[in-house]
Amino acid sequence: MGETLFAAPWLQGLGLVLATLLILTVMLDVFITVFSPNGAGPFTGFWTGCSWNLLLRMHDRRPIHRVLSHTGPALLFLTILFWYGLLTLGFWFIFSLYPGSVQQSPGPLPTSALDKLYFVSTTLSSLGYGDMLQEEVDGPLTADQHSTIHRILANDVRCGHGAAVGPLDEEQRYYLQSRGLRRERAERLL
Repeated sequence: MGETLFAAPWLQGLGLVLATLLILTVMLDVFITVFSPNGAGPFTGFWTGCSWNLLLRMHDRRPIHRVLSHTGPALLFLTILFWYGLLTLGFWFIFSLYPGSVQQSPGPLPTSALDKLYFVSTTLSSLGYGDMLQEEVDGPLTADQHSTIHRILANDVRCGHGAAVGPLDEEQRYYLQSRGLRRERAERLL
């Protein structure tokens, strides 16, 4: 089956369930916050409500109009970071349950918790593996005996680049100029 973080399989199963519940709860919070006309999800509603109440109490003692005017955009940004942090924590815990789930690419070298945190945060933020490569192996995250997981190999960079040369597109130039760029600047950008 493969090595695991916990000696007792039920502890590993419990950890997997708890991490999955955290991820699903965050996703529900995101869904409710983004698509509900009634307001924020449970996590977001709680912490943003507490933040607004604290700031309004401070405003009652001493007016802080400038701070309040910037609070909405700041809370929006912090909400996205909050969701990202909780998702990273959930996925990091899942990968941490199985020591061989992320490995260094020059060989089967195990990675530290910090390496797994880097892998998870890079994957979530860039929608890709970045400098890590996966290799199919039989492993402990199998749903049944015929499924496999992917062992992730770090430090294996593969990238490609492309370029095209041709006449400038008049529609693209017009679009940039309609956005306030001078003709010369638009041509340099294209």
